[in-house]
Order: sequence, then C-alpha cells, then structure tokens
Amino acid sequence: MITLTQIRAWCICALSVVLAFYVAVKIADGGLATFSTMLTTGIVVAWIAFGGARWWWPLFFGMGIGGTFYFGFKVYPYEVGFFLALLAVIPLVALRTGQPTGQRVFPRVLVFFLIFIAFHAAMTCVHYGGGSWRSIGSICRVYLREAWAPFFMLLFYFYGESRLIPTGFYVLEFTYFARLVLGVVAFFYPNFTYVPGLNLVLPGSGPDGSVDLRASGLGLATTAMAFSFYKKGWLHSMFQAGLFIAGWAALMMGASRSALIFFFVALVFFSLFSRRSVILWVVGAAFFGFLCLVNLKPEMLDGFDSRIQRTSSILVLYSKGISGTSLAEVKKSLEGDMSTNDFHKRIQRAGFQRWTQNIPQFLFGTGLRPFDESFQKEPDLKVSFELAIAASADTGAYESGLWTVLAGTGLVTLLFYIALFGHQLKRIWNLYPIAEQTPFGRSLVFLTCYLVTTWIVFGYWEGSFPSYELMVVALTAAYLQDRAAEFKTVEDAT
Repeated sequence: MITLTQIRAWCICALSVVLAFYVAVKIADGGLATFSTMLTTGIVVAWIAFGGARWWWPLFFGMGIGGTFYFGFKVYPYEVGFFLALLAVIPLVALRTGQPTGQRVFPRVLVFFLIFIAFHAAMTCVHYGGGSWRSIGSICRVYLREAWAPFFMLLFYFYGESRLIPTGFYVLEFTYFARLVLGVVAFFYPNFTYVPGLNLVLPGSGPDGSVDLRASGLGLATTAMAFSFYKKGWLHSMFQAGLFIAGWAALMMGASRSALIFFFVALVFFSLFSRRSVILWVVGAAFFGFLCLVNLKPEMLDGFDSRIQRTSSILVLYSKGISGTSLAEVKKSLEGDMSTNDFHKRIQRAGFQRWTQNIPQFLFGTGLRPFDESFQKEPDLKVSFELAIAASADTGAYESGLWTVLAGTGLVTLLFYIALFGHQLKRIWNLYPIAEQTPFGRSLVFLTCYLVTTWIVFGYWEGSFPSYELMVVALTAAYLQDRAAEFKTVEDAT
C-alpha cells in the first residue's frame, strides 16, 4: 500500500530535479521575474506535498499579511491561503489520514449552512452573472467572504490537529508584525511597493497605505494579549508585551476610531481573564485619563499627526469644547455631506431599506453581486458618491456586520450563524474548566469572548461577515474537546 511518506519522498525527488535544471537555466538567462514565479510555484507544490497536518497554516498567513495580488483584478492573500490550504488537505483526504473525531461534537447545522450558501450563490450567479464567467467569478469571490469559515470548520473537524493551533497563531502573529512594519514605513514614507513576478502589491502601498495599520496594529495587539496567557515563561511574556505595545502604537497611527474602541474592549477582557484587579483599575484609569486629555486639553494633540488625531476623535464628548484646535478641524472633516460619517450612515440606511423591501429579501437578502467600478470614472463627485454607496451595497460591504448579513443574505443566514455559534459556545462553556488546565486554552477562550462580544455589540456600526470570529470559536471548541478527551484517557488509565 502506498503511504503518504512514500508520496512525499517521490515528490521531493522529482521537484528537486526539476528545480535544479530550471534554476541553472534561469540564472544563465537572467530571467529573475520568471524565476521568482517558478520558485513560488515550487514552494506551493512542496507545501501541498509536505504540509500534512499543517495544511491550514497558509490561511493564517494570508489573513495576517494583507496586501493584494493583481492579475488585471485584485486577489487577496487570504483567498490564496484558503485555496492553498484546500489543496494541501487533498493528500490527507485521499489517504484517509484524518484526526480521531470521537471526542468532537459535530454541528450538523454546518452542513445545511454550507448547502444554503452554495444555493444562494448559484441563484445570484443566475440572476446577476449575465452569462459572463468574469462576473460569475467575481460573485463567487464575494461569497467566499461568507463561506470560507464554515468550510474551514468542516475540514478542521475531520483533518485538523488541535495541538498545532498555537503554532498557527504564531504564524498569524508573525505576519501581523511584518505587515505592521511595512505600514509604519508607509506612515513616514508613503510609497507604492510592487513585487514583480508575484504580482504582489505589499500592504501599506499607496498614498493612504498607512491606514492599513488599523488592521495590523489591532490584530497584533490582541494576538499578543492572547499569547500572554500561553504558559511559556517570563521571556515569552516580555516578548509579547513588546508586540502589544508596538500594536497599540501602530493602531493609533492607523486613523481608525473604531479600532481604538475595540482595543479598549480587548483590554477589559484581558484584565478579566488575568484575574488581577489591579490591571482592570490601570486600564480604567488609562481610558479615563485619555478621555480627559482629549476633552479638557485637546490642544496637547496639536503637534501630533492628523491620523493620530483622527483615531482619538472618537473620544470627543462635546465638539464645542475642542474648538480652535487641530483636533476640531480633523473631527469636522469627518462630518457633513459626502464625508466618512455620511457614507457610513447612508450605506447602513441602504442596507435597512434593501432588507425590508419585500418578504423574499427579508428572508434571503439581496444577494452578493459583482463589484461595479464605474463610480471611479464618474467626474461628478455627488454622482460618484451615490454610485460608490450602491457598489458597496451590492457586494455586501455595508461596513456593518449586521447589515452585511441581513441585507446581503437575509434573516435565514443570521439564524444559521446563531445556531452555529450557539452550538460551539455551549461546548466551550461546558469545557471552560479544562481551559485552565491547558497551555493555550485560556488564550483561545479570551479571543473567543473578545471577538464574539465586539461583533454582537458593535456589529450595527462596524464589521462584516463573522468569518474570523466563527473560525476562532471553532478552533477553541476543537482544542478544548481534544484536551478533555486526553485528560479522560489518562484518568481512565490510572
């Protein structure tokens, strides 16, 4: 019988021979761009052959690194990571080398949810695809934002090794940090960085590239908080503290008001999970002090970059109290017709109007359609603004988790999410005592509580499909169930 080890050995021999000849030829010809493309292809093939139980790590890499691939259209790294993970899991499926699943409780509603998403996407392709493969492909990619997490849940249930979850989050943390470094460079030196051969536009590229710091900073800070509960010694804790500070500083430079609020919410959960009242008092005092600074001494922020002031403006309680300062000017720029605030309000209003237009849309939404770029060519600013709102709504980009779900795919989808989250959270609740006895359990539970709470509380104003949230909840449930089974086996043996 052919084993996975034999297949890997044959693949590495064949790949080595091919790459050896190819490298020699390309070095002689000087074709470095083509060589970089082929080298990437070789790495991908090697990962598919040798990734094994780590098949899902490219998804974490793609989620963390940011940027875009460009092939006449944009492709996001998380999409590449997701499909690379699918390819890497094929050998495990073919050779039936999955994980023992007896200890894991399978959420049957997951299968029905995936079928519903597939049917919903198919009907949207029929109605809005126009017979164009390009349009159909665009529609399917939009639906991928909703579908990747439940599909990942399905695969991880059968083929995911929960002991590798901490390392997977190290991959995520590393890519967040790399992305943050690029964003900080872009903050001080705006640039456009393109990697030839890979067709990769690096994160932080473009005149507004530094706004990417809002994602990398918040992601790095919260991941570092989670790793602070990982029992790896004081040196590891100090390293995570350094990453946390770097994430906080980058977040402030990212010009995102909501990211600052999410950061403070994460700090509250960190304080609660640390079980040290002094940390909670320090967090409260820091928030109150910052609040007082912004409202009572706003002129102290005059010397800071406008992007830092934009981040801080969310804490302004009384606009007249900051008049005459640069913070007042920054806050005023966010208001009025065709401003950022106006766009948020109007696109969320559009979500409500579309969702309540008729009974079918109330139940199943309007569907997720291809992205229409015509607004970018419209010379009239008001018309362009209206077209941009319509284009964002068509793709379900309501900048609101609630309206993305309800207006995009309807009340039925929301009920599926409630059922899935409820099933997994119930398992986590029952197994929480196990989390205290495991190295990474409390880290995962912390992330679960933070992510689910922020999506529920702030979903009306911020967010998208709760895909990342669902993935973390699923990983937490799998990790705790597997550790509980191990403890039971040891207990039965003694």
